[in-house]
Amino acid sequence: MIARSAIRQNLRDNIAALGYVESPNHWESFGRNSQNRSDKMFVIGFGSTVESGGRQSAKTGIAIASTVSVMVAFIVKPHTAVASYDDALDGIEAIIQSVINPSTPLYTNTQIRFASSSITLTDIGEWQIAKIDFQITNHLPL
Repeated sequence: MIARSAIRQNLRDNIAALGYVESPNHWESFGRNSQNRSDKMFVIGFGSTVESGGRQSAKTGIAIASTVSVMVAFIVKPHTAVASYDDALDGIEAIIQSVINPSTPLYTNTQIRFASSSITLTDIGEWQIAKIDFQITNHLPL
């Protein structure tokens, strides 16, 4: 049994080990203005958590499934925009590999699966905001 905050912190440490920096802002406000993003800055947030069946007791906790989003800002260099896009794609893959890496599991009885990823270009074209979604199943302690 593991708290969601501990899972988020472990994900943060894995991503920071790749050279990324965690934003001090709330994950839902990330990327909305230029003051809360810089190149390779990221946030992690739990979008939703649902009960996934089974008993709920103090001994076993509650079986839950959570959607966790990692958002990362990548700068677009004006004269090499396509190369900047490739850098973002490579960065997304590195984060996925770091989070999913089966040789260093986060916790026992915790399963992390890649769900989806997308890249959105900001209105002025200066930033790419990547969103990577994972599905995490674990037992929440009671």
